[in-house]
Amino acid sequence: MKLKVIKGEDTYNVNIDPEKNLLGNLIDNNIKISAPCNGNGTCGKCKVQLLNGNIHEKDVGNIKLNENEYLACKTYIKSDCIIKISDTETKKFSILEDFKKNKINPDCEFKKIALKIDENFLTGKSLTDTVNLKMSTKFKFTLEALKKLSTLINESSEKQSKYSLYKSDEINMICNKNVIIDVFNSKDESNIYGIAIDVGTTTIAMKLVNMETGKILSSTSILNSQRQFGADVISRIQYSMEKSLKNVSNSVKEDIIEGIEKLLRSSKINKKNVYEVAISGNNIMQHLLMELFCDSMAVYPFTAVTNDILEVGFYELFKNRLLNCKVVILPSISSYVGADIVSGMAACKFYNLEHTCLFIDIGTNGEMALGNKDKIVCTSTAAGPAFEGANIESGIGSIEGAINSINIDTEIKNGNKNYIINYKTIGDAPAIGICGSGIIDITAELLKSGIIDSTGKFDRNNWKGKFIDLTLSDEYGQKVVFTQKDIREIQVAKSAIRSGIEILMRKFGCHYEDLYKVYIAGGFGNELNLKNAAVIGLIPKQLLNKIKIVGNSSLSGTIEYIINKNTKQNMKHIIDIAQGIDISMNDDFNSEFINNMSF
Repeated sequence: MKLKVIKGEDTYNVNIDPEKNLLGNLIDNNIKISAPCNGNGTCGKCKVQLLNGNIHEKDVGNIKLNENEYLACKTYIKSDCIIKISDTETKKFSILEDFKKNKINPDCEFKKIALKIDENFLTGKSLTDTVNLKMSTKFKFTLEALKKLSTLINESSEKQSKYSLYKSDEINMICNKNVIIDVFNSKDESNIYGIAIDVGTTTIAMKLVNMETGKILSSTSILNSQRQFGADVISRIQYSMEKSLKNVSNSVKEDIIEGIEKLLRSSKINKKNVYEVAISGNNIMQHLLMELFCDSMAVYPFTAVTNDILEVGFYELFKNRLLNCKVVILPSISSYVGADIVSGMAACKFYNLEHTCLFIDIGTNGEMALGNKDKIVCTSTAAGPAFEGANIESGIGSIEGAINSINIDTEIKNGNKNYIINYKTIGDAPAIGICGSGIIDITAELLKSGIIDSTGKFDRNNWKGKFIDLTLSDEYGQKVVFTQKDIREIQVAKSAIRSGIEILMRKFGCHYEDLYKVYIAGGFGNELNLKNAAVIGLIPKQLLNKIKIVGNSSLSGTIEYIINKNTKQNMKHIIDIAQGIDISMNDDFNSEFINNMSF
């Protein structure tokens, strides 16, 4: 049977397997769709619109669907069909690329060396011997460098090579450690570029950097296509175990290639001048990128294949010849405290902190570290994707039309209490859902107005029902609701984060007043109303005046890695002094988790 898929301006015509559900067929044909629950039929996010044809749909439970709307994970094609997938999420997603900028003296591993060529140039036994004699060095040479150097003393290269150096009076060589890796005719041609990449569970952010100057030349970001295999890393591991590790790996590789192509187009640089790509992300994201089997990371004792830094060739990793350079996969501390946290701590200079500081990256996992230059304790808590909208009925990502800020006013009329809901959306567009910062706001506002009590239940004296319609008075936006189940999701997520903080404080042996600064990283943290986060107990109130928002610190630390060679040693120091705390084996975590469930 044949399936026609319309997604925005793109149309796909594919053959399908009627024994597989629609979601499986879309994945097999590399047609990307969001499926946060990994096709279990619980999130209601993989909606498609049937335009023509016959299908069979299994029970979708309490998920509300419009006319001709179906869940891809519950649908089986019974004839040739035409369906439509919304591409709103892909087009309008807001991805955090900004970060706290540090003053860094560029000092990368790659160096540019100019060498004058005169008529008495050839004084050694060979051209490479002459180069080393002139510079008093013992450089080795790559084949690429030798090919270009051969044009310097051979006249036939003028006719055969567009890179001929024949009759040049100066050459510019690029070296890495003790190896000459490339040769150019002019200084302008011999720029040294690198690409820093942060692979997040939901999003991928990338920057093209001049490694000599530290200047950022181009930026781009993209949704992580692995979201079709589930919103969280465990769902993706499960898919890789039961169905196809290759599919999971290839999806993020394709995203990265697409992003690099965008960087090259927008900067208009010569791709031959890109000498390094550095990739940071949580450890599971990196394992899946490298196509490493990682079943062991989903079960106790959560053993990673490697936490070490890894250098590979671009083609070896991506099976793509877009670039010819090395790729560095940055190091992790443990299976669940990954390179994104190591990079973030490096950007926040944990390697030389005199005072004790707390670092928190709030996302699908709540990864956090506490310490200074002498001692660091760190952990990860499974907050789940609630803060990113995945398990919330009207939850969506940070896209245009997402409600991202809310407050509730109370008025008394004729002895009755009325509530007026005021909200803002991303891009001031009509409301289509609610994103992470809005989820925190509505929870805090419901609590402050007395609509819910400290246990999270709707107070029957102040509110009749088990949900609140945020857009009741808005004739333009879609119906956006916040339910009792949504509140429970938030309680679980915020309790996991708060309990992790408390466990680290206890393990380190310090109190709130001992902390000098609290760094909050990540896209969710960047938009967070900190006072409302404190109202619901996500962040201790005592720490509010110590908080510093640092943005995408993972990307910041990755940029530092490619422009300053000392960052590698700084990361090593952080890893050497860091002690990972396994929350699942901590006797105090369960009691802390229960205590922190209430608001």
